Amino acid sequence: MKKSHEKAKRYLRSIKKLNGNINNELLEMARLRALAEKINSHISDAKVQSSNSKSRLEDTVIKLNEQEKKVSKAVDILMERQEFIMSQIDGIEDDDCRKVLRMYFIEDARFVDIQKHMSMSESAVFRCYEKGLREFEKKYWDYL
Repeated sequence: MKKSHEKAKRYLRSIKKLNGNINNELLEMARLRALAEKINSHISDAKVQSSNSKSRLEDTVIKLNEQEKKVSKAVDILMERQEFIMSQIDGIEDDDCRKVLRMYFIEDARFVDIQKHMSMSESAVFRCYEKGLREFEKKYWDYL
């Protein structure tokens, strides 16, 4: 049974990795937007410019826009996966166990923080955590 807990933990911890990936992709989108705006301002601010130079700048802007669309699609896919895992946690029937799992895996809270927030003893929080993992495993074993 211990191994299955490890699989469940690894699966649920993937939310943190997804958050990091989403943040990285959003930073890349912001960088691309800033670069595209900078290039666009050079195009529109140019007083006298050869058509060849303008064409290269426009091509670059088009490529940046295409890349931004790809990054946006990647963010959408990552967010869908993250929302799916969060909905699985929300499927845990025991309210306290669900809250413990959400706080621990989604909000990245430590057991001591969960204990204070939920006004529970540390051992009660850990029992909810273990019970929540067992229920998660039973419900979602095929995803682990």
